[in-house]
Amino acid sequence: MLDAPVTDLSPLSGLTGLTKLYLKSTQVTDLSPLAGLTGLKELVLDAPVTDLSPLAGLTGLTTLMLSDNNLVTDLSPLSGLTGLTWLHLEETKVTDLSPLAGLEGLTRLDLRNTPVTDLSPLSGLTGLTTLELSGTSAEPAEVDELRQALPNCDIQF
Repeated sequence: MLDAPVTDLSPLSGLTGLTKLYLKSTQVTDLSPLAGLTGLKELVLDAPVTDLSPLAGLTGLTTLMLSDNNLVTDLSPLSGLTGLTWLHLEETKVTDLSPLAGLEGLTRLDLRNTPVTDLSPLSGLTGLTTLELSGTSAEPAEVDELRQALPNCDIQF
């Protein structure tokens, strides 16, 4: 685990065999050096990043944690990460969940304390077993609809 004021990830760019990367409390803003890390399975990132597009090719990712980032709003670069099983977006500014609609392998999704209101893109994610929605802007009626669509999912609201 790297817990330091890291600002530059370029020294990691050639580490294609790297499987886990924990970047907590960093000042990293550019994720482009991670784009070629095709062996990466787990990424924990606590940094002021805005652009997730360098992660789009990391199709081997199974766990992605981007919590406590009030700059992340666009999840579209994640739409092709079909190997993701756990996605943690707690305390982000994410509002549009439509890029997640095709991530049928997701089993855990954490959206606590996000401004999410439209939960309909999640209704087809039948593999979800845990969904955290406390502190979101979702309406109780929509959460009830989601519970009906995902009867095997433990939804915390």
